[in-house]
Amino acid sequence: MSLTALFVFICIGIASTPSKKNMTAEGGQVPPDFKGYTGTLVIVSSVNSWDKYAKKAFEENYQGKYIFVRLNEINAKCADKEEYRYIMGNNLTTTSEVGGNFSYTSSESLCMVDRQTNKSYCTGSSAFYAKQLKVYAEALEEARK
Repeated sequence: MSLTALFVFICIGIASTPSKKNMTAEGGQVPPDFKGYTGTLVIVSSVNSWDKYAKKAFEENYQGKYIFVRLNEINAKCADKEEYRYIMGNNLTTTSEVGGNFSYTSSESLCMVDRQTNKSYCTGSSAFYAKQLKVYAEALEEARK
């Protein structure tokens, strides 16, 4: 890897590092009605590695109620749209080949849907999803208070 390519990779990594100051209701990443939310946050269960980081982030940084549910089970397990108003999940983006050379990149954004308004609130994309989950859980807890 050339020094230039390494420099570009490091700059992109730093630029995509999640920050709680960027995850706010004013910025459009957190629902404005989340303040005072006492219902149960539904977190869409994904692959085991993502679930592991999501569970750790929410156990350590979110004091409200939450539940992990598979996407195909939400309507059956979370029918009450008052109690289960918000659904959070991830949106994964991958690239596997660039310019004939093998390359793999992966990043994700986190999205929350308000089931009463059908409006989505998404974070920016980041390759550091464990950090992003932690920061988003912190931001949700701060907004909820």
